[in-house]
Amino acid sequence: MQKKLAVLVIALVAILCASCSSGWVKNGTYLEKSTEELQPAKTGWIATPKKDLNNKLEKGQPMNKDFVPWEAEGFAGSGQLSKKWNIKLKDKTIPSFFLDLKTLKQGWVVSTPIDAFDDYKSFLGMIDPETGKIKKIKEKYYEMGPANGEYVIVNGPLGPLSTDSCWKIDDGKVLWSNSSTSMIPEYYFVSGKLIKTGILAESINRENNICSINSIDPWTGEVLWEITNPLYDLPYAKTSDKYAFVALNDSKRGISYLTRIDPGTGKVDEVKLPYYEIRAIEPIGKNVWVSSSEGHLTMIDAESMKTATSVKMAISGALYSIGGYILVTTDITKESLLYDPGSGKSMTINAQSANVINGTLVLEEKDKIMGADPKTLETTWWIDKKDLGDEASVVWLDWRGVLVRSKGNMACFAMPGK
Repeated sequence: MQKKLAVLVIALVAILCASCSSGWVKNGTYLEKSTEELQPAKTGWIATPKKDLNNKLEKGQPMNKDFVPWEAEGFAGSGQLSKKWNIKLKDKTIPSFFLDLKTLKQGWVVSTPIDAFDDYKSFLGMIDPETGKIKKIKEKYYEMGPANGEYVIVNGPLGPLSTDSCWKIDDGKVLWSNSSTSMIPEYYFVSGKLIKTGILAESINRENNICSINSIDPWTGEVLWEITNPLYDLPYAKTSDKYAFVALNDSKRGISYLTRIDPGTGKVDEVKLPYYEIRAIEPIGKNVWVSSSEGHLTMIDAESMKTATSVKMAISGALYSIGGYILVTTDITKESLLYDPGSGKSMTINAQSANVINGTLVLEEKDKIMGADPKTLETTWWIDKKDLGDEASVVWLDWRGVLVRSKGNMACFAMPGK
């Protein structure tokens, strides 16, 4: 009898443990030592003189309307997807990070500094999502930014100094261009203002690069302000509907600051955080979520910049917002967690990788790629990896299909018959 009872207890514990590891588990939520009072930035921000910001500016025309970035509708497929078309790349050794993709209403624009399509030259072209046919674009640009459906922001060509410009998508007519003080850009939009981050060209050959952030009128090309900071070690920002946020990690003193920038004026405010090394920032609604190197996931009020809640997670890394939840991922251990701010619970994702692409939670396993419901992790659609080649992964998806990149191939998948 005692032996049967012991077996029953062990089985019950195993069932309970299994349910804990595969479902939502309560985290220990606690208030951390609060951030310091919000204060004007004093951690080395340097403003560039206005006269140096608009060299060789070819101005566009002012507009009494915002430049509203065009957003692609999400993918709504279900079940197993079938291959719509396939492109053979000429060089199977080119890694996927050399390929940059931007989505436009007219198609998918791909660019690479090494041409996987033709003779190892830098490449810029537009893929027809229906047929997979590629139309080359003559202009050589290093980076393509946001588009409003009619016009697109671009940066290039490659050289000692890069140029920001805006051109009409259909005919390539340039609306404005402006020589830039920074290279390797990323673009964001806040309240109708174009926010650009990059690395100062003059610091490229120094021991430490100096990163910058500026604001550009998207219709005229005029640079409204530019600020640089030696502690701003990555040209990275996150934007809400009202502000741009950047992280400052002072490695010498082991201190991190969350910095808030007004896109209209360039005014910088900051708070010193109670932990070191911000790994990621994700604005959601009226709050900003921050992931630190020690696994803290912290919610900060975007206006007061005060810490509201903090949770100790098993991992730290990139943050993504999906369906009211927060996805935490890391490349170090290939682990992923979903966190529910409402309940304070989290769920481990047992997949090789997890990502959020255009509003879809994408999970990748050894033999298949899946779109999943973030609440239950149930599969909504899937792609068989068979015959896709090595290192197959999703690079983009929208209502036109799921684009998968692998060594030597690029393929589009959709529901059968579409």
